[in-house]
Order: sequence, then C-alpha cells, then structure tokens
Amino acid sequence: MIDTYKTVDNFDLDWQHLRDTAKQDKDHLLWENYQDFNLETYDHMIVNVRDGTPAAFHGIYNNGRWPNNVARFCNRAYINPHFRKLGQGLEITYKNIKYVLDNYENWGKDILFISRGVQYDNAEITWKKFQKFCQFLLEKTNYNLIYDDKLYQCCPNLCKDCFQFCVWYDPKNLKKHLNIHSISIDQWARLP
Repeated sequence: MIDTYKTVDNFDLDWQHLRDTAKQDKDHLLWENYQDFNLETYDHMIVNVRDGTPAAFHGIYNNGRWPNNVARFCNRAYINPHFRKLGQGLEITYKNIKYVLDNYENWGKDILFISRGVQYDNAEITWKKFQKFCQFLLEKTNYNLIYDDKLYQCCPNLCKDCFQFCVWYDPKNLKKHLNIHSISIDQWARLP
C-alpha cells in the first residue's frame, strides 16, 4: 500500500470527498462531530490518500485554546469507512501520527499533543485504554511521547467533557512551563 499525505484547503477534491463522506457516515458514536466542520479554524488539515483513495483526515488545531506554541493534532480524526471495514483503521491512525511527528518542523508549534475524552463516564477504564494506546504509539512511531494520568482542559468550560487525557510530543522539553489546567481522576469525577 502506498500512503501519501497532503495539507489541504477547502478546494482540495480529496478533502471535499472525505468531508462529505464523514457527514453522511453515522455508523460510529462521534458522527455528530463531523456535521458542521469549519476548516478555517484549523492550523493545518492533513489528508491521507491510500492507493489513490482518500483514506483519512485529521487536523492540527489550536484556535486560541492553548498557548500559541501548542497544538492538538489528530483533532477530528476520521477514517473512510471503506478502510475501517478492511480493518486498517489502527494502521492508518499510527501512520498519520507518525507523519505529523516526522514533519514536526512544518507545523510551527513547539509542543504537539493528542487528547482522548473519557468514555462511558468511566475515567479509570478510559485511562487504562489510553495507556495501551500510548504504549502502542511509542512502539509504532519510535518517538519519545510523554503522558500521565491527569486530565487536561481541552475547551473553555469546566465540565467533564472539557477534560481529557493527553499524550505529548515535547522535543524541546517545554511542557513543564505550560499553563494548561489539569486535574486528577478523582477531581474529574466531581465535575458536573
């Protein structure tokens, strides 16, 4: 399989095709996230084309939520249902992540991170799954990614949905100076 990657704008045909596919695809729990999609709020949107077919997209995103030198990537990550049905979703995911890390200097950020919200209102189980995901990424990408069991504020509200587990790529060792609000699993459980 041949994977190619490109940063796209609203006029890119592969982006248009995948965006329209995502809007129509309601076979997953997060389908609502793809109904009203504003590409202009992203620093970069990356499309993965596999063997000539648009396979996936994901964004590099800040939109004023974190310090200017920080961005979340794999934001609104989406995989074409054709490739999900073939069982290629996890492979596409880690290759997309590796692509972003391999091209770190192109994104204009010092620190990149991936976040995952708590599933089924159970932070303990989500944390265990997130640890496995992070270990998988460490193995597959060969990058020094860091993570802990804190939940970081990923949107402006002080509610459960706005705090997520994060895995960080911080090659300049600047995360310790970030002022991103974080809480423990116990504190998260007490949020509305």
